[in-house]
Order: sequence, then structure tokens, then C-alpha cells
Amino acid sequence: MTMNKSKPISLCLLTLLAAPAALAAPVESWLEIGSERQHFDNGNDDAAIQSLVGSYKTADHVVYGELTHQDRFNRQDTTALLGTYLPLLPKGQLHVEASVSPNPELKPRDTIYAGWYQSLPHGWTLEPGLQTTHYKDLRVDRYSLNIERYLRNWRVLYGIADVQLAGSSGLNHRVQADYYYGEHNRIGAGHAWGDDQESLPTGVIKTPVRSNYLSGQHQISPRLSLIYLLQDTEQGSLYRQTGVRLGLRLQF
Repeated sequence: MTMNKSKPISLCLLTLLAAPAALAAPVESWLEIGSERQHFDNGNDDAAIQSLVGSYKTADHVVYGELTHQDRFNRQDTTALLGTYLPLLPKGQLHVEASVSPNPELKPRDTIYAGWYQSLPHGWTLEPGLQTTHYKDLRVDRYSLNIERYLRNWRVLYGIADVQLAGSSGLNHRVQADYYYGEHNRIGAGHAWGDDQESLPTGVIKTPVRSNYLSGQHQISPRLSLIYLLQDTEQGSLYRQTGVRLGLRLQF
């Protein structure tokens, strides 16, 4: 039996595109332009990424989008992403996200995510979710759970994900802590570890991955903020990747 893969993508995009119609006056909205450079050792080509990101937030809705352009190996990809949080219960929101690359060379052809963001007492939140990603010749399913805790000016997060590829399974973990020191000021650090899986004609191979990152936002004028990300990743003995991203965010 052949499955029409475009049907769930179309339904997801229709849900996302219909969300702004229900939005009231924005509580906060912003637009961000950024540029990222990724360096790979062991003779691997570097990558350059440019992005345009936006968010529209009301008292109980969020709609966000991102347009990215990546250049590596003399090949280029453009990816469009759209996502939203839809409140369906007093303390529960449906989180839906979809992305598509029209002519993928480096990135997935399309990705669909659906999760449930549940607020709990004492500053706790949970979000279980499922993400399905289609590349040219394979499909990857990712089952995830994020646990957050907000305490005064702090936010801490632990995330775990089970990634399914061609009958193989790999676990990934992430811990992160963010400190908020103003309305539009934040600094955070995180560590992620797990297995990267790659499908080869001989089967699926796993490579241990470790990643550390520092990110933040610092307000430089009443409406303008600097966005930054520093990242260092070790892909087993294959290569080490270091990256820097800088952006400017304009508040409306």
C-alpha cells in the first residue's frame, strides 16, 4: 500500500496558516536576521547559514516562522519553517511545527512535529512530542520529552529523545539552564549527548556525539537586541565542529 506523504504535511500547514486568524492584538512580536558560520576539522568543508526569524505573540497564542539558507560542499538549501502554540485547555497547548525544503541537497525534504505543552504547578512544564522527518531516501521518527522548571529568574530544561532510523534506535539527551536578567536579556548554557545514526548500504552506523553551547540575548537599545550562539560539537573521531551565530532582533 502506498501512503500519500503530502496529505499530513498539507493538513499541518493548513493548521499553522489558519492560526493567525484567531490572534488578537500582539503582546509581543519581533523579527530577527542572523548569520552563522560552522567550521569542521579533518578536511571537511565549512558551512555558512543565513536566517530570517519572526514571532507573533498574543496573550495566549504564539506563531513563529523561520527562513534559512545553507551553503556547504558547493551546494545550497533553502528551508521554510512555520510553527504555533494553540491553547486547547486552560493550561495545555498544542505545539505544531512544519518545515519544507523545495530542492533539498543538504537538509531534510520536510519535517512535521506535534507536541503537547502542559503547564504544571510550581513552575513545571512537560512537552511530549513526535517528529517525522523525510530525507530523499529515508524517514526518521523522533519521540521526545522535554521537562522544564521556571524558578525566579532561572529556567532549567532536560530533554530526552528516542530517534528511530531504518529499524535502529538511538537515545539523545540535553540539559540547559538560562538566566534572565532583564525583559529582553538572557544568557544560557547547555550540554547534549547521544548517538548520531547514519544509514549506509551495509546498515545503520552509530557515532557518539557530545555538544556544548552558550547562547543569549542582550538588549542594546529599547527595540534592538543582539542574539548570539557559540557551539562546539564532537562527532566521535570523525570530526569536530565549532560554530558562531550572531543576529539582530527588532522588537515591535
